[in-house]
Amino acid sequence: MYNRVIEQAVRTAQDMLRASIPPNQRISDDDVVARLRDLMCCAEVREALERGNDIACAFALRAVDRAISDIAQPTQETINKLWDILDEPDLNRALGRKQSKRTNIWLKKPPA
Repeated sequence: MYNRVIEQAVRTAQDMLRASIPPNQRISDDDVVARLRDLMCCAEVREALERGNDIACAFALRAVDRAISDIAQPTQETINKLWDILDEPDLNRALGRKQSKRTNIWLKKPPA
């Protein structure tokens, strides 16, 4: 049960982050960080992290919690950290998800 809660929280966090990608940006960076703070304050997520197994998603969610906990950090820096955490190829594979468009842009070879 706890693992499902953790996996769903990671999926939700990834969806929020992906919704901030231009040109179809639906959520501002500030809203993404605020919503992730709300998600991490959820009692169900907190309990799952405390009592659940140490699976890859749990480590990622704990890293998200650390990234968003620094309120003095500029929003863009927080977003960059979140991308590093939530768009890891191994994490996406564990969740059965494809890499985001943002990652695929970085992986393209430059024109010859």
